[in-house]
Amino acid sequence: MTGELRERMKNFLDGNFKLIEKDFKKLSPEKRIELYERYLKYCLPTLASTEVSLNIEKLSDAELDQMLNRLINKEDGSIEETK
Repeated sequence: MTGELRERMKNFLDGNFKLIEKDFKKLSPEKRIELYERYLKYCLPTLASTEVSLNIEKLSDAELDQMLNRLINKEDGSIEETK
């Protein structure tokens, strides 16, 4: 999506907000959600997925111990400060 199209959509929504809001309230809940989702994609940036890969065999014993301790502390609700 180009920046120009995003700007046009934003201007359209801003300029017709009261009318859109009035019409929006007349829609069924399902249609409201559908319309809301459609408009959001023009206003919010799209999030990209992130992939994390971990090769445990390459970690030292100290690094493995540190990771396990962090996981255990998170499970019991403790908050550990990351350095």
